[in-house]
Amino acid sequence: PSTHASAGRIPASFLAALSADALKGKRLGVLRNYFGTAPEDQEVTTIVNRAVETMKQAGAEVIDVNIPGLDELLLNSSLINAEFKFALADYLAAHADTPVRSLGEILDLGLYHVELETGLRTRNTVEQRNGEEYRRAMIKRAALHQAIVAILDEYRLSAMIYPTLRRKAARIGEPQLGTNCQLSSHSGLPALGLPAGFTDDGVPVGMDMLGKDFSDADLLSMGF
Repeated sequence: PSTHASAGRIPASFLAALSADALKGKRLGVLRNYFGTAPEDQEVTTIVNRAVETMKQAGAEVIDVNIPGLDELLLNSSLINAEFKFALADYLAAHADTPVRSLGEILDLGLYHVELETGLRTRNTVEQRNGEEYRRAMIKRAALHQAIVAILDEYRLSAMIYPTLRRKAARIGEPQLGTNCQLSSHSGLPALGLPAGFTDDGVPVGMDMLGKDFSDADLLSMGF
């Protein structure tokens, strides 16, 4: 359904939309809900704020915005647990030479890394495709989409900006806290990841620019 909905709305080339002056006159909202408040978050906040100032110097008009009830809108809006088991089975069924045919078989044979076991077993307990968990998540996603578009419309914004991660990337093997990656994937709205700068010890920091449905070309041009 998503593919059919995009018919005729995707340009033949995104390259043609790129412009070095794309930020001039654009209104951008800095999504303050998505900036961390803990001491560990302040380095990323400073770097992203500095990048926003650079965008202002390139001609953008920037205002602070908040999405009311954002945490509640995002709560239980993930489809990963509801879809994983069935999507994996579909993938395996499409390839005749796979050594296993289901997530349950992978678990029974112990063919997984121990760090993944809890998540995989949780996803294997889902009994029905498109069940109640899936239905509730889809309702939350529709509400999230509507709330974001309402803010974009109310403030006449071309896009929203926020850190990709609220704090510096964790070392491999350590938990990563402060991810903001759900906003685009759970709302179905396009977002472009952009480099914002580097921490004092050289770790790259990113920010996301999120826009309305089918605003991909505008996002790419502003990022450019």
